[in-house]
Amino acid sequence: MGKDMNGPERFLRERSAMTIFIVAMIAVAGIGWLDFVTGVRLSFGLFYLVPIAVATSYAGRSWGIAVAIACTVVSLIGDLAIETGVGVIPFWNAAMRLGVFVVVVVVLAKLRAAHQLERTLARTDPLTGVANFRWFEEEAQREMYSSRRYGGPLSLAYLDLDDFKRINDERGHAAGDEVLRAVADALRTHLRPTDLVARIGGDEFVVLLPHTDRRGAEEALGRVHQDLVATREMSFSVVVIQLDQAVGSIDDLLGRADEKMYAAKQAKQRQHGVPVDVARVEPSSPMLG
Repeated sequence: MGKDMNGPERFLRERSAMTIFIVAMIAVAGIGWLDFVTGVRLSFGLFYLVPIAVATSYAGRSWGIAVAIACTVVSLIGDLAIETGVGVIPFWNAAMRLGVFVVVVVVLAKLRAAHQLERTLARTDPLTGVANFRWFEEEAQREMYSSRRYGGPLSLAYLDLDDFKRINDERGHAAGDEVLRAVADALRTHLRPTDLVARIGGDEFVVLLPHTDRRGAEEALGRVHQDLVATREMSFSVVVIQLDQAVGSIDDLLGRADEKMYAAKQAKQRQHGVPVDVARVEPSSPMLG
């Protein structure tokens, strides 16, 4: 995952909501037991906020409210077991606790939603809605690690639009923006949800295709190219690289892709404008499969 995510946070984000709820309920039971055995001499009521906060932050508001209700019930049972003949006081206290717990859940849920929105905006290209370089870098590092550890093909496609500068010069930047959005839409439409599409430059896109070899990636990008040629009379140059378990850094990978893209562009120019659907690039390094 991202570099800014520490170990515990990464662990919690990778768990399911049900798993987090179960862990929170175990914590509630432990806090309730401590609260009961210490009696009125030592209160652990404040510690109930910890499982409530964890459930809300990493599972969602509904799970947070469920944990808050559980905390209220457990604390009420402890009060009734310790104190007898006190009438409605334990129930009143439980209602007050529940009110505080629910307020905490609502506040944390709003903060969680704001954080997720901010995180999404920070990782998304504002013009096309696809991932930006930061998001691509995070996912590429994760997929490269997975490829090295568990094996399986992983391919990267590097795209560069043909004659994009001419479109901007002749038709204006608004038309150029429309072209970029059309390319992003075509990539999202014809590729799998698990494939990550990112815009990393003015008219440059990359696609990360997990569990896909080079031939499969070329076929997928070929469908995108055919769609754009048919609907928009647009074409692009693309190099596809399949990684093996000895891949280097993201910067090295993109540098090699950029070099191969330059060679593909030069080849198109030597063909006097004849379009090439997909530039099939043979690996020149043992790091590229």
